Amino acid sequence: MKASHNTFQVDAPLTTLLPAGGWSFPVYDTSNCRAIELDIAQYGGAGPGRHMQWSVQHDGTYDLHNRQLSQFLAELRGWSLANPGHDVVTVLLCLKGVADLGGFAAELDTYVGEFLCGGDLSRLYLPRELLDGSPDLRTAARQRGWPTLAGLRGRFLLVMTGDESFLDTYATAPAIRLGFACVDCADDERPPAEYIAGKPNQLFLNYHLFGDHRSRWAPNLSAVRADPSILLRGYLVQDDWWDVAVAAGLNMLATDRVSHPWPLAFIAR
Repeated sequence: MKASHNTFQVDAPLTTLLPAGGWSFPVYDTSNCRAIELDIAQYGGAGPGRHMQWSVQHDGTYDLHNRQLSQFLAELRGWSLANPGHDVVTVLLCLKGVADLGGFAAELDTYVGEFLCGGDLSRLYLPRELLDGSPDLRTAARQRGWPTLAGLRGRFLLVMTGDESFLDTYATAPAIRLGFACVDCADDERPPAEYIAGKPNQLFLNYHLFGDHRSRWAPNLSAVRADPSILLRGYLVQDDWWDVAVAAGLNMLATDRVSHPWPLAFIAR
C-alpha cells in the first residue's frame, strides 16, 4: 500500500468536515494512501496524569503548543464512523520521546483506546487476534497468516516505530497491547534475517531506503516475500526507485510526494 511519510507535516488538518456534509481525508481519498505516520512525544512533567499527554512533532520533546495526538486520533475516529467499510488504515506512531519507559506502553494504549476507538477496541485489529494462542506473533503469522484486506474493512492497524528500547519494551506483551511494534532498520543493505533475530513479536521492519543502495536492498527484501511474518515498510520511497520497491514486494511504501501520479498507488493483495 502507498503510505504518507510524516503525515503531520502536511499544512492542513488530517481530516475535515465538508460543507455539504461528510468528511474529507485527503491522503486517503485523493492520494490513495492507506497508511499514515505521526511522530509523538510523551509529557514527563509534574502533576496528576502527567504521562497521559502526547504531542505530535518531529523531535522528542513534548510541546503543549503543538497539536496533540488526541486531535489527530479523534479526527480519524470521526472519519471512520462516517465511512463504514473503508479500507484498513495503518496508523504508524513514531515514538520520538518517552518519559515513562516502564509504563508508557499501557499509558499510550489507554490513550489510543479512548481517542481513536472511543472505547470500542473492535475498531482496531489487535495483536491478540493474530496471536490466538500461539507462543509469539511470528509463529502465529507463519502458521495462520494475516487476515485479508477485505476482512479488515472499517478497522485500523496500529504500528509503533522509533527508538529500539521503546519498541522492545512495547513488544514484550503482545497479548495485551493495542498495536504492533516495528524493528527500525538503520542499515538498508542488511537483510531482514539480521534484524528479526531474537524479536519474535516484532513483525514490521521499517527500512529507511536509499536509491543508491537498491542493488542490495531490493534482492534482500524480495527474498523474504514468502514469509508472512515479515512485513516491510520503506520510507522516502520515491523518484526512480519507486518501481524497484514495488517489485521488491514492500507492504508499505511511504513517500513525501503523496500527490505524485505513480502507478499502482494502492496495491491490493
